[in-house]
Amino acid sequence: KDWRKEGIVTKVKDQGHCGSCWTFSTTGALEAAYAQAFGKNISLSEQQLVDCAGAFNNFGCNGGLPSQAFEYIKYNGGLESEEAYPYTGENGLCKFSSENVAVQVLGSVNITLVIIVLIVDLPLDVCVSCTLASYG
Repeated sequence: KDWRKEGIVTKVKDQGHCGSCWTFSTTGALEAAYAQAFGKNISLSEQQLVDCAGAFNNFGCNGGLPSQAFEYIKYNGGLESEEAYPYTGENGLCKFSSENVAVQVLGSVNITLVIIVLIVDLPLDVCVSCTLASYG
């Protein structure tokens, strides 16, 4: 299946010079899941994760992990839309407003459930660490 042709994935976004790839991975997975569940696209706020998810072992423009971003979203009560909390590509103060929550994360799954996700064709967020030693 080509999710681009089915309208499941949103347009490509640009993280600029901010090391926020982890936020784009997180929102991309959530946006695709939302589109599958509700039949429409939504663009979610990477900037909220950059600014607000530090207590969950993330470091804004200096890196983070989608797994920790999902935990932040779960315990924070949700994630705002891109429109409500636009991307600046810089570390900033957290301006989260629960009034603007667009999606919530109710839980996460273990590796056994990942296999089920692959079988039933749902979005999956995967990180691969590539260092110079990996190429040698």
